Amino acid sequence: MEIPFDYILISIMINLKNRKVKAEVSKQSLIKIINKIIYNLNVNEKEKLEIINNFDFEYELDTFYNNHIEYFELTSDSIILDDNVSIEDLENILENNDIDELILNEIDSLIESDISVIELMGIKIRKDLYKWLYLSLQEDDKLYRELLFARTEKNNLPEEQTIKQIKKHAFTRRIFFVNLENLDYDSAYDLLLYSDSLITFSTYKVLPFNIQNDMFDERNIYNNPFQKSLFFNDSLVRYLINYKLDYCFNESMGADLNYHKDDYKFYLKYYYLLCEEIETLPEGKLKNELEITKYRLMMILDGMFDNTLFMNKDNSNLEDYKGKYKFNELEAHFFVDEILSYNDKMYEHKDSYVIEYFNIIKKIFVKTYYSLTKDDNIINRIKENKLYGINKTSTKYFDDILSSPRRRIK
Repeated sequence: MEIPFDYILISIMINLKNRKVKAEVSKQSLIKIINKIIYNLNVNEKEKLEIINNFDFEYELDTFYNNHIEYFELTSDSIILDDNVSIEDLENILENNDIDELILNEIDSLIESDISVIELMGIKIRKDLYKWLYLSLQEDDKLYRELLFARTEKNNLPEEQTIKQIKKHAFTRRIFFVNLENLDYDSAYDLLLYSDSLITFSTYKVLPFNIQNDMFDERNIYNNPFQKSLFFNDSLVRYLINYKLDYCFNESMGADLNYHKDDYKFYLKYYYLLCEEIETLPEGKLKNELEITKYRLMMILDGMFDNTLFMNKDNSNLEDYKGKYKFNELEAHFFVDEILSYNDKMYEHKDSYVIEYFNIIKKIFVKTYYSLTKDDNIINRIKENKLYGINKTSTKYFDDILSSPRRRIK
């Protein structure tokens, strides 16, 4: 296999022309881009090594230039496209090629969407905007914890001062996102790609599940900012930024944002049910952990949707919105089986509060889904589970769901 050098270089130039910037790439950057492409090719290591050994950059570049000398200028450092050459001219060069379509798709994806390749092409990413947003939300992360301690501990932490600081941050971020609308398409998209690149798709050696289900994708738990706030204690800031930037970008493109509204209504309902659950619990470690979770979820809902739950006020205006919660259905069904899989002896260990914590989190998810959909399949799932009534402690988690009125709640 040979590297499609001409295709790579022409594609870079087309991308730069589309961005309305000078179509020029340095030799050093081009070498790094090609190495990145080779590294990402869907071939085995032996084939990659063969490709590298057979690739002669200077020969390929000279051959390319001699074949297209009327379009390009070659200096000691860079190859530059003549300003008068159109995108159509470049596309005509690419018309006749016998390159495998899968390889072309891989190359196109890297050139258009890989943030390191975009930077190698000479594009400046507005990292300063990301940094400002990150520092603002990182400070909020601390402030929401302070608010929690001010309200739950018997100390003199200044609740009003903390609220004032959160309000100030929320106001400046609203201005930030209004100004963000002034970014051109490419700059806004690059910022989103940069945010994507900073998300570490977490994996955990120990997950809070007792059973496995091949149809259940655990990534929905640890790479979703809402669920991450419930199940793990990792920092939420980068996930919140990524979700918010995705929302703003899609909003600017006129995309359908109902799936964001669905998330908002679902997890806002979850938040209120969590608050109710906490009120029923005695003082202790379990209640304390759930309080922390409540404020983590509060920060996500406030930060993402400009709500003011930190002031004990809800300005969501979602009462009449009837969402679609198909995306949550599989998880709700999985959580039913998951909770009922715990036998009574498992609650007798000294650290059983951990099981209780996660089962409450899962129970509230099921309860939220049912309260918003009145999907009787959930009721059937509970009652038809072979462990329902046998694992008595786990069965009790569903008492309030089974006794709730069967009508759709707005």
